[in-house]
Amino acid sequence: MLAAVKKVPRKRSYRSGTQHRRQPRFSRELAILYEDDAVVAVNKPAGLLAVPVEGSDAPSALSLLSADLKAQRQRALVVHRIDRFTSGVLLFAKTKPDRDALVRQFLAHTPVRQYFAVVRGHLSAKQGMLVHYFRREGMYQRLSTVRDSKAARAELKYSVERSLRAHSCELRW
Repeated sequence: MLAAVKKVPRKRSYRSGTQHRRQPRFSRELAILYEDDAVVAVNKPAGLLAVPVEGSDAPSALSLLSADLKAQRQRALVVHRIDRFTSGVLLFAKTKPDRDALVRQFLAHTPVRQYFAVVRGHLSAKQGMLVHYFRREGMYQRLSTVRDSKAARAELKYSVERSLRAHSCELRW
């Protein structure tokens, strides 16, 4: 059973010298789904970055959670990421040993991650796999190529669960 949802307020930030920008569509609060001494699980809304983007002052799940935990003299360490435009549960560790153990589990594909998506149009293949390569540069990841010896392979398997008139429903894992 999950603990009560805790809301973490978001801070407004604008780059100096820029005009008022349209507010994001997500809530200004980050919902904490579960928290203990080792981990924090948050509900990341679509549109919110999982981690900061270099050169941007846009809020991220990591920056919002870190600000909240700092008051408790704790920290949030990234275990995995999900796309900015994807909503879902993000897991953060509070200590380096816990993070390292969780990262090893994710690298071994021990945790099962599933995504449900509705896409515009119809896919030609009813199932398949997308493969990309990412290179870690500090806190950021850059899209790379198979020839990059420091790049990590990322796989996304998908299957079309149902076709609609102008859309497809996919389950990704």
